[in-house]
Parts: sequence; C-alpha cells; structure tokens
Amino acid sequence: MVGVRSKDHGDKRQLILDNAAGLFALQGFNKTSVAEISRSCNASKAWVYHYFSTKEDILFTLLRDFLVEVSDRIAAVSRGKKTQSEQPADRLRAFIRECLQIYDDYRINYPFLFNEMRYLPQKQQAELRSIERRPVSELEAILLALRPELAKARSRRRPLTLLVYGTINWTYTWFEPEGKLDADELTDMAIRLILRGLCDKHLLDPGPIEGIIGAT
Repeated sequence: MVGVRSKDHGDKRQLILDNAAGLFALQGFNKTSVAEISRSCNASKAWVYHYFSTKEDILFTLLRDFLVEVSDRIAAVSRGKKTQSEQPADRLRAFIRECLQIYDDYRINYPFLFNEMRYLPQKQQAELRSIERRPVSELEAILLALRPELAKARSRRRPLTLLVYGTINWTYTWFEPEGKLDADELTDMAIRLILRGLCDKHLLDPGPIEGIIGAT
C-alpha cells in the first residue's frame, strides 16, 4: 500500500519498514503492534527487534531515511550537479522535475505518515523537522538567485518559498504521470507560473490586489 523507499529496494530491514509503513497508514501508529508488523513480514517479533529496538524506532527510521534521500536528491539537482547548469531558472526546473520524479518513484501517504510523527520523542521530531527544512532552503536559494530583491525581504522570503514548495509538493495528491499531462509538461507549467509571479514588480508590495487580473 505505502512504501517509503525505492520500489525495487528489498533488503530485510526495508521489508520491515515497508510493511510497517503500510500498516501505519492503514490503521495508525498506535493501533499497529510489533506482532502485526512481524506477521506481515512472515517473521517473528524477535526478528523485528533484531533490526529495531522499538516500534517508535521503526517510524523514526522510515521517516528519516525517506527525508534524507529526498533531501540529497533535491540538493544534487538544485545546485546544478545533475543539469551541469548553474543558471537559476535551470536549477528551478531541475528542482521541480526531481520532486515530480520522487513522487513517481515512491508511494507515500505524506499527510498520514508524517502526522504520526507526534508519537516520537521530541528529540527525534526535531531531527526530522530539521531534515524537512533542507529542500525548502535549497528552493529559497534558487528563488533568491532569480529575484535578488528577496534578500532584503526576510519576512516575506520564507513564506514565498513555502508557497512555491507547497504547490509543488501537493502534486503528489493528484498528479498521474501516465495521464494526459506528463511530468515534463507539468514542470513547464509550474516554471511559467513561478517565474511570471517572481517577475511581478508588485510581488513584495503589501496592499490591495485589485486590477491584477488582466493587467499587463
């Protein structure tokens, strides 16, 4: 049902994580026992405990592993390592395209699984939140390169970044790569939307928005 690693990743540790993720998504972290996880793996509880000391450890590991891999992949493309281009528009395109590829490579119930984070110790939650912020910082750096004036708009820069990231991130709920619109076309649409918005000379201005539609 739900996996948090690459579809073809199949080691024993990952078997536990994948099955636990499915159970957590289906019935919740609290209602899932280690015994159920072990049965789903056709193994014993002792076998599960050989890899993870607690059920919380399983949840923390599956979320951390996913976040670290996503962060590393996005960092690699957004800094121009994969595209061989340091132009900010190319980096933005690579960022968006990699996000869409991640959603296609992985099957993740984001809202539910990350909502279960509340059952983890505060220290582990803080570590996960810190990793979650890495892609946002990568995107913020790209937007800053595209619109240098953002450097002086500290109170608006992060909210703007989160608006853009949220738009990209939420595509996992509705985008079908095999549908009429492919990932490259969607990336182009997103690029145009974001770049036109960033080029708006009134982007950072407070005040009324009347007259924006139809304005040139």
